Amino acid sequence: MYMFLLLFRQLVFSDPTDPTHKVSEPQLALLKKEIRDISSSHLGHCFNQGSDNDNEKWAKIRQDIILQIAMRAKETSQSQLDPQLASLTFAPDERILKLAERWSDSNMRPNSPLSIMLRNRIRDVVFNQVVALTFPSRDSVMSLGKPLDSASAAPPSALASGMEPLADEIRLLSERLSRLAHIHLGVYLPLYEQEDFSSSIFSSS
Repeated sequence: MYMFLLLFRQLVFSDPTDPTHKVSEPQLALLKKEIRDISSSHLGHCFNQGSDNDNEKWAKIRQDIILQIAMRAKETSQSQLDPQLASLTFAPDERILKLAERWSDSNMRPNSPLSIMLRNRIRDVVFNQVVALTFPSRDSVMSLGKPLDSASAAPPSALASGMEPLADEIRLLSERLSRLAHIHLGVYLPLYEQEDFSSSIFSSS
């Protein structure tokens, strides 16, 4: 989802005739819904390498998503040039569609430099939020049985640029991982606190 939303931004801002284009939160929310409607709940399969039949199926779904993104990018550009056109639907022109397809072919691969960078960026953000939820500040009293306070997670403004539309998904994932961490620590914390625990781990490895 992160890469598809970045592609949308790239297409909107690629118009050389008007560098002032903006992308609104409602536009991104609508596009997220449309992407999920096209791909069902298995969006990640667009990047997987499976059987030939699976590859063909998900390649077709990815093409459908790219076409939808290109269409929405064209609509956004046109509506900002003339607000009266906001209610109309535009087919993407060949330039935008070709740009989207080249961007997808270059970047939407499991080990492409961009996908690795974005995966690491999301990993770091989620990790920081899990730590913030699992280990509150020293001023608060830590209790493994205490309900999680999602307000302590980083707000959307603290997320990396371009990740703001994923704030809800990141918060939900962080809360789930934090609950798992609380359960894990509730069982194994006495073991970790033993003085010879770390030395025994390193010696056995």
